[in-house]
Amino acid sequence: MTLEKRYLIEMGDIISIQYGCSKCNSAVSVPIERINQDQIAGIATNVCPHCQTPSGFQPGTEETKVFLYFNNLLKQMPKTMSGRNLKLRLEIKAPE
Repeated sequence: MTLEKRYLIEMGDIISIQYGCSKCNSAVSVPIERINQDQIAGIATNVCPHCQTPSGFQPGTEETKVFLYFNNLLKQMPKTMSGRNLKLRLEIKAPE
């Protein structure tokens, strides 16, 4: 017998999104219900407030639009999936 550990996250289980700097590891968490397009655009396109490293996103680019769209979808998904018979779960990598 093989034992397999899986980690699945339902949309309603997401309570916040963390945005962090890869260089200095500083981070900010935003509650999912408080996701605001302008706030997230600022986080995405400004330099890190702690170490001044650019995020790599530029205002108005296709990549930035996709990033903002994804964040908006994350905010809407719990309500969208509520009361449905279909379950949508994200599988995440198990810690080793």
